[in-house]
Amino acid sequence: MAAGGSVQVYSTKRLSTIPAHRKPITAMMLHPSNPLHLITSSSDGTIRIWDWVEGRHIKTITLPGPVLQIVSGRLDKWYMFCTTDAPSAKKNSTGRQQAIYRIDLAGRQVKMGKLSATPTSLLISPSSTYLVALAANKAYAYRLSKDTKSKPASVKFVSDQIFTCGAFSPNGKEEWFATGDVKGVIRLWHGLQDAFRQIDAEGPELDGKKDKRLPTTSLHWHAHAVAAIAFTPSGAQLLSVGEESVLVQWHLASGKREYVPRLGGRPIVSLAVKHASRGDEEEWWMGFSDGSVYKVGGSSGHVSQVGQGVKLDPLRPTTSSPYPLAIQPNADYLVVPSSHPSTLQFIDASSSSVAYDLEVAPSNRVARRDDKEIIPVAVEHIAFTRNWMATIEGRQGDEAEGGGDVRTLKIWRYEGGLYKINTQLPRPHGSDPVTAMAFSEYLLTCSATEAKLWSVRQAKKSDQGELSFSL
Repeated sequence: MAAGGSVQVYSTKRLSTIPAHRKPITAMMLHPSNPLHLITSSSDGTIRIWDWVEGRHIKTITLPGPVLQIVSGRLDKWYMFCTTDAPSAKKNSTGRQQAIYRIDLAGRQVKMGKLSATPTSLLISPSSTYLVALAANKAYAYRLSKDTKSKPASVKFVSDQIFTCGAFSPNGKEEWFATGDVKGVIRLWHGLQDAFRQIDAEGPELDGKKDKRLPTTSLHWHAHAVAAIAFTPSGAQLLSVGEESVLVQWHLASGKREYVPRLGGRPIVSLAVKHASRGDEEEWWMGFSDGSVYKVGGSSGHVSQVGQGVKLDPLRPTTSSPYPLAIQPNADYLVVPSSHPSTLQFIDASSSSVAYDLEVAPSNRVARRDDKEIIPVAVEHIAFTRNWMATIEGRQGDEAEGGGDVRTLKIWRYEGGLYKINTQLPRPHGSDPVTAMAFSEYLLTCSATEAKLWSVRQAKKSDQGELSFSL
């Protein structure tokens, strides 16, 4: 698993971390001829080969600029293919030049061609006959050959929309590929062989210079951009994911589709298929924008999270609000918002794992409609004393509430190893935001103009009366 510039190696738990690159890792794959070796690429402009068992560096290959995607294929021998985004070589130019390279495992490089925009995907057919780079609304297709001294034939296919992802069908009878775009449409592209026959008939002078169209079949369910697609090993089904946090299973022969919905409430950004082996079922693995990973059993449909790592809210870096942070005194857990800002995660810092999550406020986790962003309920402050926790949450008020920001103070009691809500106090400082909060014998909350002390009181005179907080 890539994490910034490092590679984390997992089995049932994390085995090791390899500090692989100076900048973020953009792609990685197992070595095509040695499964104990790992190949990584990075925006630092290098491809590196590692012994992932020993965490030992083997080789570095330097490219002209950041490496975006890598794939491998066998021609006369094994090769890697990659896309780069380098500064333009033209004098006094501030632009960038995107290109495709073929690299043998010894590190020798051949530039195959240029691209007109930053590529979003690079895919190779199962037999290594075709290589396709998706950039903007164009698919740059190359017909590969064992005669690597000759320039490969190429053709550009054009689409109405900008591509986001692609995958080749594993069915070897007819080599064709699928793409996803920014409008949520999946297209199945057939007729590669016929297109290159036409290129051969037209002559090399038109090779790769003329935009063409292929016959396509469209599949549409996603309301937003398709983030990733993958074929099942049989090629009978196509899987797709996106912002909706839903896995869509397309049955290509019948045109029917099935869904695995609400898989964590955050956009799904990556997708991979694990083949069935040794009696284990096929599995569909998904990476989410908060860093979490889930898998779905291909036969059973069973959904499970892979590990329980720390989850981050991908929208937090775009806000100027302070990040809530506290230490829970009973178990010394670090407490911060989870991937959804209305939920807290209690983190065991010694193992970098999440002990449990606590949903502070029920919140809308349905994907946005059109381009209107949903602003969720967010935890703004956290404070603890030994057996109590206080939270401040904020949300946008509806028309009946007069709009604006609405904040609620909630006080939780620690019982049986969990926090249970005890008292809710809407608008603790009226329409003013809470600027600070602290908890000891009393709970102190502050706004820009006033400070309030809240104390625990017994609702009844009886010793058995419920405890609650008030001014």
